[in-house]
Amino acid sequence: VMQLSPDSPASKAGLKMMDIIRKIDGKVMKNTNDVQKHVLAQEVGKTIVVEVLRNGKPVDLKVNLEQMPETFGLSARDAEKLPGARGNEVGTAGSLGIRVQKLTPELARGMGLENKEGLAVSAVRENSPADKGGLKAGDAIVQVNGQEVLDEKALEKALKDGEAKKSSVLLVNRAGTPMFLVIAHVEK
Repeated sequence: VMQLSPDSPASKAGLKMMDIIRKIDGKVMKNTNDVQKHVLAQEVGKTIVVEVLRNGKPVDLKVNLEQMPETFGLSARDAEKLPGARGNEVGTAGSLGIRVQKLTPELARGMGLENKEGLAVSAVRENSPADKGGLKAGDAIVQVNGQEVLDEKALEKALKDGEAKKSSVLLVNRAGTPMFLVIAHVEK
């Protein structure tokens, strides 16, 4: 552990700088990517057991997973520029329960992604069509309905094209793993 955000689940659980994460829920973690993939695959609200090596001794810590804030890793000025920074969801993406932000190289690195193109999912509203379709905060949306999405305008256009079919197919990247998700559109 090289850096901890104050008020993060890791900080609350007692992780400290220079702890070495060895296992999560009994599964050996070989590198940072393993840690990110394991945590991203878990449900918000779940408690995981993290075994760390601290000063040469193993220590088990219980970490309660929380929704990653959409402003995670952003400066206050950049957080204010986020779509829906004041809590409103707009457009087709908003009606599906999706909030996104431009995927920057820094954000991609923090998400464990090599590809720096697409949109980072900053929040998914609970029980929304996006949530039911499996989309998670921290995913990177690369394509929607076969169209590349490099900005919000392209995302809105691609989602609108899916309204006629009553669903949209998203190609997302989750911690370096590409996957397809189908999101049903809301009946109007």
